[in-house]
Amino acid sequence: MINTQAEPNPIKVGILISYDASLALTCLRQIYSQSDKIVLAIDKDRRTWSGDKFVLPELFLDQVTQLDVNNKIEVYEDDFSIPGLAPIDNDTRERRLLADRLGPGGWHVQVDADEYFIDFSAFVAELRKLEDQYGDEAVEVRPQWVTLFKQDETGFFLVHPLSETFAAATNRPDYLFARNCNEDEYHVVRSGQLVLHQSWARTRDELEKKISAWGHRNDFDGKSYLRFWDSVSLDTCRYISNFHPIYDQMWMNLSYFSGTIDELIHGLASGQIVVTSEQVSESSHEEVIQESPLPNERFGISFGKRLFRKVTRFLPL
Repeated sequence: MINTQAEPNPIKVGILISYDASLALTCLRQIYSQSDKIVLAIDKDRRTWSGDKFVLPELFLDQVTQLDVNNKIEVYEDDFSIPGLAPIDNDTRERRLLADRLGPGGWHVQVDADEYFIDFSAFVAELRKLEDQYGDEAVEVRPQWVTLFKQDETGFFLVHPLSETFAAATNRPDYLFARNCNEDEYHVVRSGQLVLHQSWARTRDELEKKISAWGHRNDFDGKSYLRFWDSVSLDTCRYISNFHPIYDQMWMNLSYFSGTIDELIHGLASGQIVVTSEQVSESSHEEVIQESPLPNERFGISFGKRLFRKVTRFLPL
């Protein structure tokens, strides 16, 4: 069915706020100008999906207010931590409640506080094309994660090659598992856009909280994996391969970027840094994103250690 609406569907963004609330300010800055409505979901008792308490930074809501120059942001507080439910079930429940709060219709985009769209305007442009292509039919749109695994004093370790997409947007938010819908009933579209995921690139204390509160905390041995994470450095990362905590072959190798998170976002947005499912490289040309199947065999690739200080330098170790 072709969409004949004169007005484009509104872009409505929901962001989950918990123990890593401070990261949400970067997330907000990346999506703010292109969003029509933004809702921040915060547990009213400051509990995670696993029931652990967290502290919202004292100035966080004031910083959100300062950022919200066009009055787009609503803070939604509710009970998102139900005792007796598994963390992943609380995850799914919160996303469903957040979808209800965003209201029917339009495009629903759900991101976590540690997920930063590199070019949200380009992502919205893709959604507009999908409106023309699919009309009112159900669509799920999956951009590519660029996953940060660890941060040290001068930069970040990144997973490469790219291997993960995630369900970021849909025009029918009937969430089945976390923010995934029943893909048998949806057009599942791979987006060409990137989302920087500050997944494991935190302090050790923050990472312990993440593992404790994570919807997947029961799917792996968190303590053992933390010991492995502790061992990752510029000296050891060249020997690491196939290290995803649950699906080991999904994360093949690590690369290193020397710089701040803002410099990394700028480099990806400007095309100075090119990332694909095949390689990570430096380029002065237009960014090219390619898709490839997930690896089905184990790899062990060694690279000579190199550390660059400029944002335009980004090479495998």
